[in-house]
Amino acid sequence: MPLVLDAYNVLHVSGVLPPDMAGMGPHDLVETITSSRYRGQSIWMVFDGLPTAILGQSPRMIDAYRPAPMEVGDAVYHFSGPRSNADAVIAELVTRSSAPTRLLVVSSDHAVQRTARRRRCKVIDSATFLQHLVHDVRHGPPRDRLGGKPSGPLSRDQVQAWLRYFGVEPTEPPPKPVAPPLPQLRVTDHGPAARRTRRPRA
Repeated sequence: MPLVLDAYNVLHVSGVLPPDMAGMGPHDLVETITSSRYRGQSIWMVFDGLPTAILGQSPRMIDAYRPAPMEVGDAVYHFSGPRSNADAVIAELVTRSSAPTRLLVVSSDHAVQRTARRRRCKVIDSATFLQHLVHDVRHGPPRDRLGGKPSGPLSRDQVQAWLRYFGVEPTEPPPKPVAPPLPQLRVTDHGPAARRTRRPRA
């Protein structure tokens, strides 16, 4: 489930993060997300205004007013530029998505939430999202939440259940071939008494 974050809206939430997590920058937020219940998901960080350097990298400009998206590490960073704002960029990302119902939009901005819900995206407010991150840092991510990964390979029964869930007719694996029985060894007497003696020719 790709995450679309109203980045400054999330980073400027107060009263949620404990002192040891307060003051996170964009890269710190991404690192925290990748070790939380949301790990393994695509992360789109959307910012108002002109681009800033992320880990020493700055996006190229499409024109004088529009920065190109920039991929750094585990996230793609979108900056609105001076003639737009994060709300408009999020609306564009949501509108252009071929699977908007799979998106999770993170923002406490009501206009952003309304836009996302019109496209039937999932929505979570910034404070709740940060509470999830704090919980996962303290206690580890729940395995049954978004982004959870199984601890090992699926069992045969689990595979068959998923096939049924997606409308695929489960198939039984062919039986393993039975190995032929090993030949029985016969013990024979090859001692001197059992050997035939040859007569010398006349």
